[in-house]
Parts: sequence; structure tokens; C-alpha cells
Amino acid sequence: MPSTVISGFEVGDSIDLSYVPYSTSDSVSVNAPNLVTISAGSKTYNLHIAGATVGETDFSFGAGSILTGGAAAQPVFCGRRRAPP
Repeated sequence: MPSTVISGFEVGDSIDLSYVPYSTSDSVSVNAPNLVTISAGSKTYNLHIAGATVGETDFSFGAGSILTGGAAAQPVFCGRRRAPP
């Protein structure tokens, strides 16, 4: 996971997280300003996203369209579904 603050993460942006195991029961939450937490299996992963607000629900983690070497879709963290206020 990147350890620096990610700025300019907007609608339609994504981050390739193919190294994170994915399950449909995984979740994404913003429990502190600028800190997005992905709960995947028994592990948590933190992304520091500038402008993320507590309780924001516009981020997602799931099977995306990033392809690696012709393989099936890999897990990705996706940007906001709408523009931030």
C-alpha cells in the first residue's frame, strides 16, 4: 500500500490491488479524515486519500477491469462514484 497521501483521487480513478485477496464480503470505510480502510479477509489495508471524509461511502473495493497479462479481472480500489462536496 502507498504510505503517502494520494491527492486528486477522483470519480473513475482506480488503484490496482491485485496483491490483496478479494472476497465479496470485503468492505471499505472512512473512519478518520483522509484515511480509507479496506477490510479484506482477516487483514486491513489503509490508503491515505486527501479529502476523504468520515462516513463517506463513495469508495469501493472489488473485481475490476485492470487486466494483468491477459488474466481475469483483478481486485482494484475504485474512486469516488460522485464528485466530493
